Amino acid sequence: RIGYSGDEMPTVLLASVVGACPHSPAIFGDGISASSDCELYFPVARGLVVDWSLVEQLWRHAFLDVMKLNPAEHCVMVAEPLLNPRASRDNMASVLVETLGFSRIAFVLTSVAVGYASGRSELLCLESGHGSTLVFPLWGGYVLPHACSRTPFAGQDITQHLSALLEARGVRLLEGARATKE
Repeated sequence: RIGYSGDEMPTVLLASVVGACPHSPAIFGDGISASSDCELYFPVARGLVVDWSLVEQLWRHAFLDVMKLNPAEHCVMVAEPLLNPRASRDNMASVLVETLGFSRIAFVLTSVAVGYASGRSELLCLESGHGSTLVFPLWGGYVLPHACSRTPFAGQDITQHLSALLEARGVRLLEGARATKE
């Protein structure tokens, strides 16, 4: 999700998938249809970036092609997940500032942003996405790091389990169900 501060909704909602098609340029996010003959690449696995060159292509597409902004005229705030490895933060900063040319960058923990968005400074939050699930307390506007937990069990595992249950009953799912979901 990418947008401008103060807007009600993000300007860009882009799935983290890149399609490499035989006779056309790369296709990003929702532009990929499940029936296309593109090879699909997923640069994020279990909540962590595994292919920075694909993430750079996604961000370049979102900021330059879709939003049509000049990064040198803007600063960017990145909401990063709790327990994000330091190397991941360093890579994000490198791509956004050195490669794409943003003038400034700021990081905020998604857990703190959740607290601000809900208008609470004390809460217990369960954040479950496609590849990982986090549980964390927020007290006085601060995350209590000793009480945070991350597990690689999340939405993709539930999807796989439900798919297996359906297939055991004779219901066949289409190939590329993940691409359709994305």
